[in-house]
Amino acid sequence: MVARVHERIRWRRSNFTHQASRKLVNQYAVMAVEDLSVHKIVAKHRRAKSGHDVVWTQVSSPLACRAAWADRRYVAVDLAYTSQDCSGCGWRHQELTLSDRVFRCLNLTRPDCRLVPDRDRNAARNILARGRAGLARLL
Repeated sequence: MVARVHERIRWRRSNFTHQASRKLVNQYAVMAVEDLSVHKIVAKHRRAKSGHDVVWTQVSSPLACRAAWADRRYVAVDLAYTSQDCSGCGWRHQELTLSDRVFRCLNLTRPDCRLVPDRDRNAARNILARGRAGLARLL
């Protein structure tokens, strides 16, 4: 009975990832994602169970395959400092912790920037910019 429950959960996850990847490929011409190292995520004891539970590769693999099949651009970018760099001017916030949910640009050399986005939105802009730069180098 327990094996059947796990099988159904596995099927639902797989079904969800395939449907989500199809929607993303249909909606966007360029998809840039963080190149996550699952081994490093699960190496920390507190995150091991949740890291294995999420199954990151089940999301990225179908997305990459469907993007290639539909002639869309898919690029995995390095995740270093994506949430600490300002998406407006490129300044790096050194004291940013995981509990800080809002990014505040404090660049003294460019006082006109002063960008204050949500931390995740700032990281998404940086990932997209790095993805586009990576694609430009390939072409």
